[in-house]
Amino acid sequence: NQSLLGANAMTFGGTLTPALGTTLTNSNSSTVTVSSTGSIVLTGNFTQGLNTPTLSLAAVAPFSGAGTFDASTNANTVTYTGASAAVLATTYSSLTINGTGTATIDGTTTVNATMTVSSATTNNSTLTVTTALSGAGTLTQGAGSTLNIGGTSGITGLDASTNANTVNYTGATQTVKAVAYKTLGLSGSGAKTMTGVTTIGTDFNMSGSATATPVITTVGGNVSITGTAVMTTGANNVVTGSLTVGSGAALTMGGFSLSIGTTSSVTGTVNTATAATGTKTFTGAVTINSGGVWDLSGQNPATSFAGNITMSGTTFNNGTGAAAFSATNQSLLGANAMTFGGTLT
Repeated sequence: NQSLLGANAMTFGGTLTPALGTTLTNSNSSTVTVSSTGSIVLTGNFTQGLNTPTLSLAAVAPFSGAGTFDASTNANTVTYTGASAAVLATTYSSLTINGTGTATIDGTTTVNATMTVSSATTNNSTLTVTTALSGAGTLTQGAGSTLNIGGTSGITGLDASTNANTVNYTGATQTVKAVAYKTLGLSGSGAKTMTGVTTIGTDFNMSGSATATPVITTVGGNVSITGTAVMTTGANNVVTGSLTVGSGAALTMGGFSLSIGTTSSVTGTVNTATAATGTKTFTGAVTINSGGVWDLSGQNPATSFAGNITMSGTTFNNGTGAAAFSATNQSLLGANAMTFGGTLT
């Protein structure tokens, strides 16, 4: 076992090869650079050690071999500066990407502290950033990729809408970056601030104990609210797909129109707040499952139904707003009581 020590910069222009069964540890408190003509050949192991070392990698593919690269046990920074660099799929303490071309993340990667994206980067796998996603560059979500953000998202550019992908905000009390998303998930806990997020290309999911008042106007797929999450609508919203409100969760409909394109399944609570403004339209069948509560009596908005309503839950009170039934033949089904305080047309 050997170490790179000292307080001054070091540069290697060739290969660094820890011997089989050994570990080379970088505990230099300055920057150790492996230039574009060099690489780390993991015949043995390489560890980012004490003294918060920085390892700068300038090659396109700076790693090879079957050994381990430990960049997470100690506080440290790994920086990729190469042209269209291939980022090693592993767990990092802090990760910086600052090269030319587009760097790629092609395997499951975790950053426990800060990820700084200073140049174009594409995530083609599952990337988890626990503390802070920052930098003046752009992170593009590749097809089928997942980005989990546990802290802040101060990065300048985030393309989460070009390709089919998922972005999850998993921390406590977060601000959601104001861009368009394909699939957006809010989990963890606390309030999620969503000012400026208006378009979801496919699905919008809430879980955990997260709360949010989104100003989303378009959801191209489904809305799912589970756990003890609470969603309060903050703008006129058209949902192309279905609505699911799980046990313990709640949808609070504010003074805005809401249109659900297919079925609605309620095992939690659907209620109202703020104002009666805006018709609530349910195009598919509405099912109030066991334990479910449908109580619009707080603000009494107008409702429109184009499918059957099945009541197997605890409460169904549609309030005093008018209820329009727009399909040719519809039914009120189930074994539990239903209350309409307004006109049924």
